[in-house]
Amino acid sequence: MKKKKSVWFMMVAILMGFIPPILTACSSIAHAIEIQPDKIVDQAGLKVISSVSSDGNSLNWELQYEKSVASDGNDQALKFKVTADGEAIAFNEDASFAVDDDQWFAEKDFSKQSQGSLSFTTVLNVSKVALEIQADATKTDGTQAVTINKNILTSAVEGPHALKLPAVATQGTTEVSATSPTTAEEITSSQETETTAQTEEASEATSSEINSSRVVVGASNLEYLSGISAFSSINYSNIAPEYTTDATKGTFSTNSWQPAGQTNVINHQGNKERNFATWDGVTSWNGDPSDTTHSYIQYGEKQTDFAIRKYAKETSEPGLYDVYLNVKGNEQQDIKPVDIVLVVDMSGSMESSQSNGWNDRAGAARNGVKNFLQTIKDAGIGDYVNVGLVGFSSPGYVTGPNGYLTVPIGKASDTSHINAINDALKPKFTGGTYTQIGIEQGQQMLAGSSNENKMMIVLTDGVPTFSKKVTAAQTIDGTTYATKFGNTLDEPRNTSKLNSSYEVGSWGNRTNINSTWPATLGAAKIAKDAGLTIHTLGIQLSKDGNFLTEQQVRDRASLIATPGKYKDAETTNDVSDYLNEQAKNVVKSFNTIVNGSINDPLGDQFSYEGTPTVKSISTGDSAVTNLPTVNQSNGKVTTTELNLGKDQEIQIHYQVRINTEDKDFTPEKWYPMNGQTTLTPNGDNPDNKVDFGVPSAKAPGVKLDLKKIWEEYDKDTSKRPDSLDFTLNRKDTTESNSWKQGFIRLSKSDVATDTNVWEKTNIEKVAETQGATESLWLPQFNNKGKDFAYSFEEATVNGYESSSNAATTIWTNKKIYTPLALEITKISDQGKTPLKGAVFKLSGGSLPNAGVELKDNGDGTYTLSDDKYKLQLNTEYTLTEVTPPAGHTATTTSWKVNVSAEGKVTINDAVPGIEIKDNTIKYTIENEFTKRPLLVEKYNKDSGKTLDDAKFTLKQYDDKWTNDGKVVGNDLIGNDAKSFASLAPGYYSLEETTVPTGYKKDDTVFKFQIDSAGKLLDANGKEITANSKPTTDGFYLTSDNKI
Repeated sequence: MKKKKSVWFMMVAILMGFIPPILTACSSIAHAIEIQPDKIVDQAGLKVISSVSSDGNSLNWELQYEKSVASDGNDQALKFKVTADGEAIAFNEDASFAVDDDQWFAEKDFSKQSQGSLSFTTVLNVSKVALEIQADATKTDGTQAVTINKNILTSAVEGPHALKLPAVATQGTTEVSATSPTTAEEITSSQETETTAQTEEASEATSSEINSSRVVVGASNLEYLSGISAFSSINYSNIAPEYTTDATKGTFSTNSWQPAGQTNVINHQGNKERNFATWDGVTSWNGDPSDTTHSYIQYGEKQTDFAIRKYAKETSEPGLYDVYLNVKGNEQQDIKPVDIVLVVDMSGSMESSQSNGWNDRAGAARNGVKNFLQTIKDAGIGDYVNVGLVGFSSPGYVTGPNGYLTVPIGKASDTSHINAINDALKPKFTGGTYTQIGIEQGQQMLAGSSNENKMMIVLTDGVPTFSKKVTAAQTIDGTTYATKFGNTLDEPRNTSKLNSSYEVGSWGNRTNINSTWPATLGAAKIAKDAGLTIHTLGIQLSKDGNFLTEQQVRDRASLIATPGKYKDAETTNDVSDYLNEQAKNVVKSFNTIVNGSINDPLGDQFSYEGTPTVKSISTGDSAVTNLPTVNQSNGKVTTTELNLGKDQEIQIHYQVRINTEDKDFTPEKWYPMNGQTTLTPNGDNPDNKVDFGVPSAKAPGVKLDLKKIWEEYDKDTSKRPDSLDFTLNRKDTTESNSWKQGFIRLSKSDVATDTNVWEKTNIEKVAETQGATESLWLPQFNNKGKDFAYSFEEATVNGYESSSNAATTIWTNKKIYTPLALEITKISDQGKTPLKGAVFKLSGGSLPNAGVELKDNGDGTYTLSDDKYKLQLNTEYTLTEVTPPAGHTATTTSWKVNVSAEGKVTINDAVPGIEIKDNTIKYTIENEFTKRPLLVEKYNKDSGKTLDDAKFTLKQYDDKWTNDGKVVGNDLIGNDAKSFASLAPGYYSLEETTVPTGYKKDDTVFKFQIDSAGKLLDANGKEITANSKPTTDGFYLTSDNKI
């Protein structure tokens, strides 16, 4: 018991001796800050770095800047703004800077080079500090006048940039010291040993505490919490392509080139000098997509970090164009080496066995590591990648008495070093899982390197079954992390659950330790807090007996890794895939194009044809085997997962068609094939984008001629309209909404010299509606490259017939001639009475050779019997009177009827007497009446002998003997052949006035009528013929047709 008292006394004495240093350490943890620079801007021509320190009362900030403008560039003046929690902060005075009108802290003088530092102060508990960076530049025009261009830096450079704030790890945590019975028992071995052990333990605890609370502000470490690439800090200033926009010509590259022999595409030139818009002046080359020398826009300061090109070519099909995008990568300039430690679980469960389902996890790890190393070496970056190995299992097995084996860090390009790592993994894996020692040895190996970029890759297939005994711990978000460790082990052997749990911490603030997880996770946290990135692969993890479910095991394993850097391997193949992916990530970290992307929107006047393709232009060892993903949707082509290193180049190809069927399309006008097309070189810096040059294309149109020829046979132009609309029909459209008809108007004003010709030439567009302004252009081909079929269609003109040539471009309008009918009116010269019974024949022209007989209409008119016999233009006909009407004599028997070429009608070369009405020639022919001689016979009624000396009086009446009549024959002597009267048609009476001697007067008044046809009618209207001789008194006709 006495000895036990002395031990406790000594423990108290020792602890009392350490109280002041512990308090001092805690104070330093709360206020001391390890300062590391934070790279805000790190690019060609501009570098800005921030750092911060604390005096315990405030934060003191310093900005270091370095400006370097190319010799042919414009002088610049840098300027800065800073805010703390949204409030403007004033910089400390500096002789080279002053506050300008826009409240920027700006350089007073413009220059090409400057460097220096600025400072400002914020309160200690500030939550956000933001920095903005800009620059103004001078500009000299042709007159040497100097102007100022304000704010020339990109938005990515301007910011605002959130400056990294210091944070003390002890805040929000509970840290306790170990006073467990186990530790007390260990100390009792001897006073000297106890003293030494406790001194080392106290020293280790202090070191662990400080390391775990270390403030990390440096850019290199912060960046590597999410990966190993520091390339995202580079911001490339966009080399903006230049375009000309003209209302008539369209939009096209100002500095351009065209493929040889092609006129319908125009592309942007490449630059001559990196980082400058000094264009190469090459105006033509053949456009061969395998050409990798022409028209690239190059970026980089000391070397070409990457180069981009976009151009188009015509295809053999009109209106279809090939579009090519090329991106060349390179390796980074000023490469910073990367240190990687592979921490591999070499426990027995990794080997194939019945207990793990015969999964050869060890073999997968061996092959995965081997391929990992070979991939890095083959990529040509082995000189910059240093790789070490830590293998872990329980002490006394394959990894040796301490539970680990190591192969120190060496270059991945060193074949012997690679062989050493592979050889170290060849033995059969045995023992338990001592993950903590692997992490600690990995951290120690990386700590021995001065390189900034460090990472650890942990491969394990199960729960840790060994760990160091925990002597102090902290709880964060419900998870326990050890912060100090003893020199003995917790060895549950086949589970993470301890056989007996224990507590650590001061009285009243105890933390229970019931598994190996606190020690394992604590070691990982210490490494991560030191700035290491830990990638972890959990290989076919399963539940931990009845202690933890599979998901709980996964959750704890994921806490070993840096957030976002944990992954599960469901199969042994996943192990190789994971390491292969990690190797590619390492290789990519040296690329100048890292997880890049391209945004390529389609131009408004174009449509896609087919789907895009991507291929590697580089071949052999430089071939791009992991091609980017190219997607075409929503009117754009997007490319993602683009990674290119030295000598690597990809080419994206797709086709577009120009939309010629759009009613707003204008032939021979340049249309950009795409919207602004950008490359994001680094996915971790998404705001830094650079522009591809955008090609433009055009398509030809057609020019049409339209002529109208007027022909009037009668030279009468009064029936012409003042204007005439033509419809232009367009066939072979491919879109339902494409216009198919347009309109063009010809008018009297469209006359050159001949008033009979209206004409328009070189018609390039037509109106959308009749009489409207001409707005629809005439492209040559449709959206599928087939030529349109254009044809004109004329509106009908009354009184004219039209015809056109085969091309429908020349239209002749002839005034319509209507063939003329013929109507002859036959009248008597006696009273103009219409006469029927005549016979007429018409011959000539296209009539039958025998001629055609006119139809007697019975009313004195004679007409053609059929319309086909109507009289035509420029034709002469002969009208013949074959038979005159009864009682009449034809004075003329034929007439020459002529219709001239102008439609003028003459009869016997004369016009008088001709009437044309209702397209009918009307002509009257008068016939002379054949008068009837009258002889009077006086005879003896009884003997029948003639009696002489009788005289008669002849009277003519106007109408049927209703008046007294008029004497037209007086003292006609009977039986005297020489005494007769020639009678015209009319009503007559005959009365004896002188009686022969010895005879009684006959008082009878004899009445008769001669009609228009010369017929003799009695008073009753009965015809008297030669065969109707009366037996007594009365009229009759003699054999020679006399009365």
